[in-house]
Amino acid sequence: MECFESAVPAIFLSYAPTFFGVFPRSHKDAIVHVNGEICLEIERYTPGDIMEIMTSFESKSENKEYKECVASERSGDRIVKFHVRPPNPGTYKMTIFLNTPNKRGIFESLFTYIVKCDSVLNNLVLFPKHCRVYGPLPMYKELGFGKSMEKHSFFTTKTGELEIVLPTIRQMKVMCRLEDGNSNEIQNAVFQQYTANSITLSVRLPQKGNYRLIIFAPNEEEKKYTEAANFLIQCTSIAHEFKPFPDVYTNKVMDYQIILHEPKTKEIPANSTVVFRFSSPNLKSVQIETKVFKKENDSDEWKIVFDAPGPGAQVNVFGSYEETGTRNGLFGYITKEK
Repeated sequence: MECFESAVPAIFLSYAPTFFGVFPRSHKDAIVHVNGEICLEIERYTPGDIMEIMTSFESKSENKEYKECVASERSGDRIVKFHVRPPNPGTYKMTIFLNTPNKRGIFESLFTYIVKCDSVLNNLVLFPKHCRVYGPLPMYKELGFGKSMEKHSFFTTKTGELEIVLPTIRQMKVMCRLEDGNSNEIQNAVFQQYTANSITLSVRLPQKGNYRLIIFAPNEEEKKYTEAANFLIQCTSIAHEFKPFPDVYTNKVMDYQIILHEPKTKEIPANSTVVFRFSSPNLKSVQIETKVFKKENDSDEWKIVFDAPGPGAQVNVFGSYEETGTRNGLFGYITKEK
């Protein structure tokens, strides 16, 4: 029986790398050593983007494939990074495949590495079981995002909360979808705040595990929202009970340039005094249920003290450029017994 470690020290498998114009960028030897985690990179030197990638990660001693040890990340137009976290010390075979042009679903093998792991990460967290490539899609600039969007595709939190800032070249709105490891959507877990050149996403996670955050942006040519990026979020622990964000009526919140300070939870205490604080350079009047509040000075800051009704009541916040007339929905809350 041939020894697994005696593989030829050349990572090219066939004509495919030359055909695709893709070459190893970081590790050019077939054998790589890992202490905990390693990042392998490939790069395309001919025009065009690296779109679809697959990997396999096998332990020959166990005759087993591990599907949670590699995560792929797009970095710019031509580079893909492969984050590798072996589950145990030992020797593994990792193969990288690339989708064949004009043959959807057919992948050619590009490179094979022999991964020799000497030690694993403390508190090891493995990746999701799928082969997607994280990061912004190649058309993210055309959709209105800035170049620094491509800097980060993986995020980690030890508290269950984090903030992600998306650079934009103009004021724009996005749609977000947060999914758990089973592709179930988590409602009211992402809160958006806008400026002229960025979008800040506040994220709250209900429990430990892997999550996928998908960003959709308006595609003016197709007159619909298009996927612009997807990020991996790994949550290693939870510091507080999960509290969903309030409902947000994004169009008007962006038009009025509102920054909400509090309350940032959908549930507010019933039969209690609640303080609403936010800032806006454009609002002239605010309405909470039937009570109307008008701007009294030149400050952009608003502080409204409101007596919340009994449990189970819907409490909506409205606002307008004008002191009178129709006001638009901004935020939605629900009262809950303390």
